[in-house]
Amino acid sequence: MTDIYQAPKASLFEHIDTNSAQYGSIEAGLRGDYELSIGAIFTEAWARTKGAKTKIWLGLLLCWVINTAISFGAQMFMAVFIGLGAVAFDDPMLQAVVPAVLSFLTIAVMFFATAPLMVGLLMLGVRRAVDAPLHATSVVNYFGKILRIGGTYLLSTLLIWLSLLLFILPAIYLGIAYFMATLVAAEKDMPVWQAMETSRKITTKKWFSFFGIFILLMLCYLALFLPGMVAIVASTPWYVITLAFFAGFIGLLWFLPFAVVTIGVMYRNMFGCEPASAQ
Repeated sequence: MTDIYQAPKASLFEHIDTNSAQYGSIEAGLRGDYELSIGAIFTEAWARTKGAKTKIWLGLLLCWVINTAISFGAQMFMAVFIGLGAVAFDDPMLQAVVPAVLSFLTIAVMFFATAPLMVGLLMLGVRRAVDAPLHATSVVNYFGKILRIGGTYLLSTLLIWLSLLLFILPAIYLGIAYFMATLVAAEKDMPVWQAMETSRKITTKKWFSFFGIFILLMLCYLALFLPGMVAIVASTPWYVITLAFFAGFIGLLWFLPFAVVTIGVMYRNMFGCEPASAQ
């Protein structure tokens, strides 16, 4: 008896057409010609999350380990040099200024060092959105673009904080408009300001849809731990509180990969994906 069905011999990812009409592009995005329906985005992201959770969590764990090492190194650096400054400078003003400058520099270094990890993690979602193979270790692939990514992250964050001095609404607008800027800088190899403006212009075309998706993701995240918080406020027995938070952490195992893939699907629809990013 012969088998009618034969498993395909070719790799599922052998031919990844990132120029497919179902994917977006910069040109289409600037025209506002892309899909950002909340229902469609969530439905696709949920379907694509299946089979991707383990690798996304491994990528997240790797990001945490590297970020912890960077933070520890930066804090040790700051502690040593602040101690040396206290010994080397007799002037009270210098003893106050030097630690402040070192603290600022340390924070800036941490921003630059951790931004590529954040981009690498989110790029797992983009790769999933275009059916590219996932590798947890790919989260470290973007350190070669650290100046571009870190510069975009720092400048966009600075502008958002400065906009708070005017009013909260401009800060909310820029926070959403610049959300994809670091991904654009890394994935499209764009200079800092061009990446920020590209992100802002394309996101603005459907800003409220983007904002709606962002708010729903935040509400889902808060809902995971709401029963635990209510149990604490209601002074319920400790085992009820423990069970409530345990259920929240179980839900988190699904939610975080889902959120990463959701951002990936949104990015694909809004900006498209370069062929090199799907390899």
